[in-house]
Amino acid sequence: MKAFIYDREATAQTGRMLERVALCHAYVARMGWRFEGLWVDTGDDAIHAHRRPYWRAMVAEMEGQPTGTRMVCLVATWARVSHDPQDSVTLRQMVSRAGGVVATIDGETDTDRGLSARTDVVPIEHPAAQWLVQRTTKPGRSLT
Repeated sequence: MKAFIYDREATAQTGRMLERVALCHAYVARMGWRFEGLWVDTGDDAIHAHRRPYWRAMVAEMEGQPTGTRMVCLVATWARVSHDPQDSVTLRQMVSRAGGVVATIDGETDTDRGLSARTDVVPIEHPAAQWLVQRTTKPGRSLT
């Protein structure tokens, strides 16, 4: 499984975003998935679903993968996709059309929301997350 981590942050503060990304990295490590990259939309791009240049770049990267590649767009929570239910569906459908599935670190997938049939994710144990990140973060793979 190839993991594409996504987050968005509208404010100039990055602390909470970095914590969410660290939890996603820990989840990827726990699942034994291959980390493919991190995409983060910021500022106004993070607010408006029709903008999202990094979400679109991530989807384009997914579309470029060989047919049959198992892919997941991992987010800390569904709110990282969008707070607006219709925007969330639209963005998640982009991932689905590219052959991927969107999942959260709590083990929820698009299966739970009626978009996909994949169920190969499980919830992360949050107390272990920092330990896993420290053990599995590889040089050259930035959390930012």
